Amino acid sequence: MFCSCFGNNHKPKEQTSTEPATDKISIHEGNTANENFIKDNVWHLDVTKSYEKKTLYLQDIAEIEYVPIETTEFSLWRGREVYYIDDKYIIAANDHCGVMVHARNGKALYNFNKKGNGPNEYKEISDLCYDPKTNEVFILSMLACKIYVYDINGNFKRSFNTGYTGKDRIYNIKIFNEKELYAYVFDNTFVRISRKDGKIINKKHFKSTKEMNLSINKDGFRANSSANTYIKSNENFILSTYASDTTYINHPEVGMKPFIARVPSVHKMETPIFFFPGIDTPHYYMAYTIKKEWDFKANKGYPSQEYIFDKKHSQIYELEALINKDYIKGGATDLFGLNRAEVPADYCIRTIKAEKLYQDYKEGNLRGKLKEVAATLQEDDNPVLMIVKFKR
Repeated sequence: MFCSCFGNNHKPKEQTSTEPATDKISIHEGNTANENFIKDNVWHLDVTKSYEKKTLYLQDIAEIEYVPIETTEFSLWRGREVYYIDDKYIIAANDHCGVMVHARNGKALYNFNKKGNGPNEYKEISDLCYDPKTNEVFILSMLACKIYVYDINGNFKRSFNTGYTGKDRIYNIKIFNEKELYAYVFDNTFVRISRKDGKIINKKHFKSTKEMNLSINKDGFRANSSANTYIKSNENFILSTYASDTTYINHPEVGMKPFIARVPSVHKMETPIFFFPGIDTPHYYMAYTIKKEWDFKANKGYPSQEYIFDKKHSQIYELEALINKDYIKGGATDLFGLNRAEVPADYCIRTIKAEKLYQDYKEGNLRGKLKEVAATLQEDDNPVLMIVKFKR
């Protein structure tokens, strides 16, 4: 699910903010916490331990909307292209069509494609973020180690170097505040950089004397995978990385504070189990682990485990399944794959391939609104965007 064809004896030095906690950062609900799982306002998770299993049904915890993305010559989605959604726009991008701007109902409005070798053109789209307040689209080109800024209509405004080249490049970017971008660098570093010129304003590096990643080499064969190291939830950034034993919450005003402490230390595990952020909802926080393990004979591996942190009852569960009731059979849903997209507070999104919906419709496996949308599709249409709004 997370795979893409994309220890050490001491804990990494980690610095935490001394800023006081405020209601902008919610660890759990209520006045008391279950000390089996929460101590000093920090969740504690043993990644080698089994927890009680729990199944969640999407319709019980969220309202679901299905938006078919209009297919045109300038709007051809090839996978998980969506980067931004609000009440006005759905913004997607790929190297074929460039930046594709859609209305909130999925209607394709226009695109702009500035891929090229000119001074105002990007080499490729590695990541994208949009600020509706300034009407600016930021495009990261990892190949050029630059960020290009356009307005929503594709007019060039400026570009700047990221400050990172070679192996340790900036991997993705998000809007931090009106003056800064938040970015992750391959060497287990989170940075805040100026939106004007790329100057590094703040940096947090998770030190390790050993390379920490999911790359596995054996007898001339190589397996690799990747995972999201941070998500944006409301104004908070929830971040973790391969070299960290602690997941942090970072708020532009409050600063950084510990959120989840995992044991045993990833640096002391013979076969590392990495912990990554997932989805933050009003009542649950969901996250997952990936074990650095690959069977080259069977050509499979990277086993993962998903967890639920129940804020209301201060409990930790293993997520057995997340079920969408709009499927008559099956319906197990992965919401973790699209947490890179910028969405409104308490929202999550997922794309569903048209060919899969077309087949499920023919087999009579759909009901409700999803069935109605699927009835309008052809196999080669753009995907349907499932927009999930979690209940408060």
